[in-house]
Amino acid sequence: MQKQFHTDHATSDSKIKWESSRHSQPVDPTTNEKKPRLGRRESEPHSHEITYLYDVLSYNFPNDRVMWDLHHYFTKEGIVYDIQFDVSFFPGFSMSELLPSFRSPNFDNRVPALAINILSKSTYLNDVGLHADICRLINIPVYVIFCSHPIDSNIYTPPFLRVYMQDLKGTYIQKETRKIALREGEKIENIDVTALIDITAKVPFRLGLMERKVKYFKNKSVYRLILMHPTRLEIYWSKAEILEKNYHQEKMSAEQEKARADKLETELARYKKNNI
Repeated sequence: MQKQFHTDHATSDSKIKWESSRHSQPVDPTTNEKKPRLGRRESEPHSHEITYLYDVLSYNFPNDRVMWDLHHYFTKEGIVYDIQFDVSFFPGFSMSELLPSFRSPNFDNRVPALAINILSKSTYLNDVGLHADICRLINIPVYVIFCSHPIDSNIYTPPFLRVYMQDLKGTYIQKETRKIALREGEKIENIDVTALIDITAKVPFRLGLMERKVKYFKNKSVYRLILMHPTRLEIYWSKAEILEKNYHQEKMSAEQEKARADKLETELARYKKNNI
């Protein structure tokens, strides 16, 4: 999740100037962090959740385009913005070729309908401030930030989910929750629907936080962003999760069939014994 933004107007007689904003954010005075950490996927939870969200979106919406860890270049009033989202979602954009980067001017100035950044120690101040402003400026309909694990911030402590969504006038409306919608392993009927954020006006799902069973360093909780069906109590699972669920269902069905077959075999043997 990295971002650069153009700081000068591009003209024919001047070079384009760029300023990296990804790892040059100011130090949060509420923490003991002395200098920014370099790197994109800065921890296992951060890396896992990027991969997970990419898989969920790609598998459940195969006719749309999902990008991850990719530079996106947008142009607005002669200024070029370079944003590296953790995950971006382009409904109706079905290009199959792999890209070195996404340059919006090459695709009719298309922007993602949804962009997601997972907060990390070296990026969260920009993600909650500057990056949200740039997303608003270039008219990204939904910008989402959340915390998958503790990032040494006294303010953005998980569980934390914030959504910026454009209203009909194009103004960003901010929605936020610190409630857990579901704990991993619980039945879907136990989900707290009041903890979900509805973004179905822009994309076909709702958002919520799931507390995972696995723990982070020093036994800290880990959280996952889940995508819910717009109206039903159904989670859009990853391909691996769906395959695992199908396997267990088939295994259970096979065991039940075997139990019925064994019972019939026992009854048949008893009948034959008594009716020779």
